[in-house]
Amino acid sequence: MDLFGDISMNVRRQMKLDTLVETYIVPEVLSKYYPGGYFGFDKEGTPVFIDPIGQIDFKGLLSSAKKDEIIRFKAYLAEYAMFLCRNQSSRLDKRVDQVVMVMDMEGLGLKHLWKPANTQTTFYLFAGVMLFNKITGFYEDNYPEVMKNILVINAPRIFPIAYALVKPFLNEVTRNKVKILGVDWKTELLEYINEDNLPEYYGGTCRDPDGDPLWRSKICYGGDVPESYYHKDNNKTEIWTNEQYEVGCVKRGTALKLNFEVEVPGSVLSWQYKSVDHDIGFGVFYSEKGSKHSKDLEEKIPTERRNCHMIPEEGSILCEKPGIYILRFDNSYSWTRNKKILYNVEILYPFKDSDDHLDVS
Repeated sequence: MDLFGDISMNVRRQMKLDTLVETYIVPEVLSKYYPGGYFGFDKEGTPVFIDPIGQIDFKGLLSSAKKDEIIRFKAYLAEYAMFLCRNQSSRLDKRVDQVVMVMDMEGLGLKHLWKPANTQTTFYLFAGVMLFNKITGFYEDNYPEVMKNILVINAPRIFPIAYALVKPFLNEVTRNKVKILGVDWKTELLEYINEDNLPEYYGGTCRDPDGDPLWRSKICYGGDVPESYYHKDNNKTEIWTNEQYEVGCVKRGTALKLNFEVEVPGSVLSWQYKSVDHDIGFGVFYSEKGSKHSKDLEEKIPTERRNCHMIPEEGSILCEKPGIYILRFDNSYSWTRNKKILYNVEILYPFKDSDDHLDVS
């Protein structure tokens, strides 16, 4: 029985999907650090995939595995879903051809808004989001209608921003399957999945043989990828010649202030920078009325000297209030050297449209 008849036959041939479940060997770094795993079935017998996406280290994974390797890994997971569906169809004597996804956002934060300035990167958005979008596009194109429900739990305040970046890659049918569960999500999950098909951590009764309530033997919970997995040619200093970066000069004994007006509360201000030679001080300040006087500025990130000529710096801040946010590059301690810096700054606004069910309080 062909459960997914719309899958591109060219894609199946090129990726050898028909034999992927039997022949594919998962790369160690993906096996250990790419979150997720199949666990149990919903009340109608549909396979459930638990995805602790908030624990993913996009930066580490992209430094350790090629995008095509990650896509192939996700294709393997999709093919394994088809395998589970065929087994369920036979066992239950009814058609089972979809998957329920539980997306655990616990841990999702500003650290996920990392963007590499790689001249060979074909996407101009955050690397992690673009990887997720590429995976989503692959699923939408080759496994249409595979998602029965996407149940989001532990959604953080920045979730609307992340969703705004992903939403264009989801068709309307898939978007309508996204359900944001509230603070009592363990009880809400039981409306879809019986407790004997959920790990204890997620409100069920299941522990793995060694008593782990997370059932880590079936579900990977990600975490930071050790640099020992990084590609040896992953040299971050080579990426800073891209013309998309602004160039600034912080004169000796002075500071350079970059002002950014944020109009919408809940936006994210994100930056990357490096100095060409020598260290530079960096801090972030806020002014409600745009005052330039230091006494009127609220310190958001204390100014510290950073060795960004050796390792480029990146970061983000959640802008809870509208106003002027100031990135301050400090060279006041140096009376002999001007400092050249390269930087890129972006403001991401929270998504607002008719998707009221995606509001996160």
